[in-house]
Amino acid sequence: MFHHGAFQAMDQIGGSRGLKEFAVGPPPAGTVEDTFERAGWPRCLLDLRRLPPSGPVAEWFRRPQQVRGVGSSFTGEADMAMEVVLPDIYEAVIYVEATTRARPNPPAQP
Repeated sequence: MFHHGAFQAMDQIGGSRGLKEFAVGPPPAGTVEDTFERAGWPRCLLDLRRLPPSGPVAEWFRRPQQVRGVGSSFTGEADMAMEVVLPDIYEAVIYVEATTRARPNPPAQP
C-alpha cells in the first residue's frame, strides 16, 4: 500500500502496448492508506497475524476497509477502490508513503 506516487502497469486507458508509468495523488479520506499517513508512519510493516484478540484495534481490522489496489493493468484512479477485511486476505501489510515506478530494463542488444 502507498499514499501517493508512481508505478508501472499495462495501460488500459490510452491503448498503448507494454508497461507505462502512472502516478496518483493522495488516497481518499478514510482509506487505510490515509489512516497510515495520518498516523505519521512513512513506512510500516504490520503483521496481521498478530493483531490483538479484542479491543478497538481488533474491531477496526475486522470491519471492511477501503483500500486502493493496483494490479498488472491500470484503468484509472476511480477503479483502484476496493473494500476488504485485511486479515481475511493478507498476512501482512507493507505501507510506504511515496513510491516510484520500477526502472525498466534497457532493450536487449542483438
